[in-house]
Amino acid sequence: TRKFRSRSQYEFSTPQIGAYQFVKNGLYKKICSIPSQDAIKNGYEICSSNENIINDEETSKINKVLYDFDIDAKIAEAVTFSRATGGAVLFLKLDDGEPIENPLNTNRLLKLYGVKVYNASEVLPQTYYSDYSDVNFGEVEKYIINDEKTGNSFIVHSSRLLIFDGLTTTGLVRATRNGWGGMVFDDVKDELSRYDSANRLSISILSRLSQGILKIEGLKQAVNAGEGEKMTKYLEYTDSMRSIMNTLLLDGTDNFDLKNMTLSGYKDIIEQQEVALSAVSQIPITILFGRSPAGMNSTGDADLETYYSLVKRIQTNDMQKNLESLIKIITKCKDYKIAENDYHISFNEVKLLNAKEKAEIENKKADSLVKIANAVETLHELGAVDNDEIAEYLDTRTDFPINHKYGGGDK
Repeated sequence: TRKFRSRSQYEFSTPQIGAYQFVKNGLYKKICSIPSQDAIKNGYEICSSNENIINDEETSKINKVLYDFDIDAKIAEAVTFSRATGGAVLFLKLDDGEPIENPLNTNRLLKLYGVKVYNASEVLPQTYYSDYSDVNFGEVEKYIINDEKTGNSFIVHSSRLLIFDGLTTTGLVRATRNGWGGMVFDDVKDELSRYDSANRLSISILSRLSQGILKIEGLKQAVNAGEGEKMTKYLEYTDSMRSIMNTLLLDGTDNFDLKNMTLSGYKDIIEQQEVALSAVSQIPITILFGRSPAGMNSTGDADLETYYSLVKRIQTNDMQKNLESLIKIITKCKDYKIAENDYHISFNEVKLLNAKEKAEIENKKADSLVKIANAVETLHELGAVDNDEIAEYLDTRTDFPINHKYGGGDK
């Protein structure tokens, strides 16, 4: 029969290790934080269910609450910790007249008075939903939060948290991490270790770039004769005079030489480690190390497209759902007097277009409109459509910069 390993036989990094590496290793911190910041930096629009931007008083009220509590920065921080430790939560301090270990009472909800970010190493599940008929069966009902800053611990109901669940991973890994997901360290730890080792080796080589060689007449015989202590004193005296007077004093028969080592090839080793780390982190060398990619005809455009895809996944999988949940809670707060609606988040483009790219897009749109207009005109001339049908068609489009509210036989 086949034998399966127990969980203890697997070696997986814990959220605590991820948190430690985030503090200790500046490069790991950069890998975790840059995509999160780029995902939110160009902003987003609050839209209705049909994704049309809502420019009204309700949107202004929502944006004011988001601004007052610096939600964009806290969302980016939560995603960063989620990537670094396998998960994170936003604890919403809400005034609903209930203890925080009780479910959120939306009927008595008045206002939001605070938001705090905690990483997975600070958050442990306490109880789970156990009712088979409950849609949340098997999910965490209550968490214990250990605030590392204050040292306080408290129990909070999951309905008062926005949960960032970490990267996609297996159930076995989640079981060893109290239910939390994958973290970036799982993917980059080997390459990060090799990169650190290569840099330490380079520094060690630099310290030995020049090697002094002192030839002493009769050294071997003196050591064999038990006069090694005298030789040591001679070397110490010679070295001290060099430090004090910048002059090397030698016996007439002794000789000193300085050999220089070459660093040829070490630069290539470092660059190859940077390429490997860039590959596993999905962050281009241009962004991660601030240098252009090496190689023939290398522009880095493909790497940037891969990176933009990563940022868009973060927006869709991590940020959008939690932002929409938060807005839904805000609209239920009676003190804000915001009309409830089916609000959605539409992120602005990750990559900002330059003037040339914008002009090219506008030209393509204009060419497309001209073709549509010519087709409509041809159909009208053939008698296939009348003015009312043309007006009805144009009313379904928002990209024609004309007033299409006409009809009744007028052309």
